[in-house]
Amino acid sequence: EKQKRLKLAKPGRTGPRNDVAPELLDEERFPPEHLLRSTNWLPTSDEDYNVRLGELSLEGKQTLALKVTVPSSSKRWAVNLLPSVFSPEASAASDYPEILFHFNPRRYRKLELVQNSKSEGHWAVAERREATTALFDASMEFMIQFTDQALHTFVDGKYCSSFRLARSPVEDEAVWLNLPCRDGYGEHEDVIVHKVWWGRREPEAVTATALKQLAESAGRDPRVNVKVTKLPKVSDSEREELENDLWKLFSGELMPRDVRVIVGEGYAYVEFSSPEQAAQAVTQFNRVRFRNAQIELGYARQSFAKSR
Repeated sequence: EKQKRLKLAKPGRTGPRNDVAPELLDEERFPPEHLLRSTNWLPTSDEDYNVRLGELSLEGKQTLALKVTVPSSSKRWAVNLLPSVFSPEASAASDYPEILFHFNPRRYRKLELVQNSKSEGHWAVAERREATTALFDASMEFMIQFTDQALHTFVDGKYCSSFRLARSPVEDEAVWLNLPCRDGYGEHEDVIVHKVWWGRREPEAVTATALKQLAESAGRDPRVNVKVTKLPKVSDSEREELENDLWKLFSGELMPRDVRVIVGEGYAYVEFSSPEQAAQAVTQFNRVRFRNAQIELGYARQSFAKSR
């Protein structure tokens, strides 16, 4: 079957729209000569926004800045950074085998920021935290600054989050910007891109919160990950309901951080807040009745799940 060829960035649906106004980056902070794109892009049903940023200089105060608008209708949006060797045949974010950094604000049951990475087609265990309201219903300056071990994000000049890279970037490695129009489950990503800037600038102040987050991610213990098997095989549309039921099963006495059902496979990964909590889950819930079946729990051999 012939695959769709990945399309490089185009203006997409441009022109006036009621909730979109022309937006500019501060030219003193972001000199116009480093602008890569300056035409409005709106997500379409079949085309992601892909821009080759250029080679990465780890000693050069490398910075990516976007001027974006997140409309009031938006439930989620995402920014991905891809290495230079991503699949040229991919047609959706779920097809990219390598993602250096996935930044994904969501607002469903609560405001949430999901950060992750992907290697050899497998997602790592997601980092989830409460999202700031500044990530929705606004036009904003979104900035990512690079170091050799971590990325730091800022919204309108204020610190937002940090993310420890699964692998250190390679000096002079080309990096691509990707904004998906839909996620791996076909759900719409709603964000409007006005400007893309790639250059060097003085690092923004990184808070004590950032250092704490990095320390926590560096110290993550793989023994917090549990695999749940003998589950019903569910479709994409049924996945969220099963994940919610698993949250309810464990949340009475334990504190799961993340629940991820693998569509069509009959198993899920659950990440707990500590190795002790994971051990208690395995002891307490192994071979219990759940959805008219006897589920089995064991430690995951790896700290990531294939999908999402």
